[in-house]
Amino acid sequence: MDHCKEDAWFHPALKLVWVLCHGLASVKLIQHFLRTFPLCAFIGKTFLVTFGIVLYFGDMLLLTIKKLHGLLMSLELVNVEYEISKSEISIIIQGLVLGLLLYPIALKYILQICEWFINTASTEAKRYCEIGRSLMFVASLGIVLILIVPSWMKFVHEFRMHPFFWVLSFVFS
Repeated sequence: MDHCKEDAWFHPALKLVWVLCHGLASVKLIQHFLRTFPLCAFIGKTFLVTFGIVLYFGDMLLLTIKKLHGLLMSLELVNVEYEISKSEISIIIQGLVLGLLLYPIALKYILQICEWFINTASTEAKRYCEIGRSLMFVASLGIVLILIVPSWMKFVHEFRMHPFFWVLSFVFS
C-alpha cells in the first residue's frame, strides 16, 4: 500500500521533470538557431523546427526508456499511448531523421580531431587533407546510417532483419 502512495507521488513529479526538460531543450534550441542563423531563421520556422526536433528526440528517448523500463523505471510510469507498438516504418523514419540531424555535430568533432592530427603532421600530410576529409565524411556517414542508427532501431523494435535490408525489401516489394 505504501508503495502505491509513493508511486502516485512520484508519477506527477516525473511528468513535471519531463515537461520541464522538453521546455528547456526547446528554449536552448531556439536560442541556438536564432544566434546561428540570424538572417534566415524566422521565429515561426524556428518554432516549427525546434518543436519537431524536441518531439522526435523526446519520443525516441521515451521509447528507449520504455525498452529499459526494468532497469530505470516501473512499467506504470510509461504513458498509455506508448503501450501501442509502433510500426517498423515509423521507427525507421524516426531513427534516420534524428541520426541525420545529429550526424553533423558528430562530424564536426571528428574533423576537429583529424585537423589537430594534421596540424601536428608534416606538410605532405596536409596536402592530402581534403581527400581525407571527404573519405572521413563518407565513412562516418556510412557508420552512422548502417551501424549506429539501425542498432538503436533494432533495440527499440524487434526487426526480423537488419533495418537497412528491411528498407530495401520494403522498397522493392
